[in-house]
Order: sequence, then C-alpha cells, then structure tokens
Amino acid sequence: MKGSTKDSIRTELISLRAQIPAKVLAKKNQMIIEVLSNWLAQNTWKEVLAFRSFRNEPDLDLLLKSLAGSRTYLPVMNPQLRTMNFHPWKHGEALEQNKYGIEEPKPDDSGSAKPNREAIIIVPCVACAPDGTRLGYGGGYYDRYLDRYPDAKSIGVVFSEYLVEGLPSEAHDRKLDYIATEHSVTRRVVNNQA
Repeated sequence: MKGSTKDSIRTELISLRAQIPAKVLAKKNQMIIEVLSNWLAQNTWKEVLAFRSFRNEPDLDLLLKSLAGSRTYLPVMNPQLRTMNFHPWKHGEALEQNKYGIEEPKPDDSGSAKPNREAIIIVPCVACAPDGTRLGYGGGYYDRYLDRYPDAKSIGVVFSEYLVEGLPSEAHDRKLDYIATEHSVTRRVVNNQA
C-alpha cells in the first residue's frame, strides 16, 4: 500500500468489498458481531456510539439490537458544515437516508452525545492498519469528531482482509485505539508494541 494514494487505495478496496459474495458477507458479519459483543461485555462503556452499515461495511444491526438496554447513538451528518454529531437511537426507531444514502436517526430535542472516557465510538473503515491508521471515505467527518472528543475511545471495525500495513496518513488523521475484525479485537500497535 505504501506509495499509493488514499484515493486509489480507497477506490480499489471499496470495489473489492462490493464483490464479497452474500453468504461470505453474512458469515463475516455474524463473526464480527460475536467478537464485538464479547469485547463490549468485558468492558464498562456507558455509551456506545455506532454506525449503520453502508457499502458492504460490517453490519452492526444485530449488535445494536443486543444493546437495547444501553445508551446507543448513531451519527447524523451535516454536509453543509462538514460536521457530524451522534444522536440517541434505539433499535427499531425510524431512520432516514441522508444525501450519501446512509441511514441516520432524525435529530430531536434530546441532544447529541458528548462522549468521554466512558464512551466507545465504533468507527466504520474502508481499511485500517495495526498502528490505528484508518482509511475512511475521505470526508474527514470521523477525524473531526474524534478530535472534538479526545477522551472517548475509538474502535475501528473492518473485515480482516482490510487490515493492512502501510496505509498513508496525514497530520489531521486520527488514530484508532482498537481494531475489531471477525477474528479479534486488538489494541493499536504503537512503535511495534501492542
């Protein structure tokens, strides 16, 4: 991946992910939900900020359903301001598609999340590296959001074949604290140490 641009890597990997056969995708989703559920149960996160699957991303719907008793939030994007906030959502509540085709809750008067060290932000990835470098869709929404809430922990969710070495990064890119695949959750590697 070294030497390639973010855009070329992103385009290639999104194309490959779109070709995952439905049965394989379903099995990978089932496995990643099991891994994430077990990991979340071992921790004491008071708030879970998650996402709705888009373009063959890992589908967290069953995880969100299992978190029915927790405070869960989904992102709502503001493309004009290029910002994102997370709003309360319970499994089964109505969602609407934004201009990108991503499902999000309708913001209400209950306010948005203000995550702290007791919150986990589950982050979608096109790809990520063991050092926590994340490649998203290029809009910078998650990087800016994570900058606003540095005390909250983040976990990137990606299928194992998209956990790759040598992803390019820039100064504004935020590193993930943890990475979840269908096989395990790992803490990001810092200076070749876990």
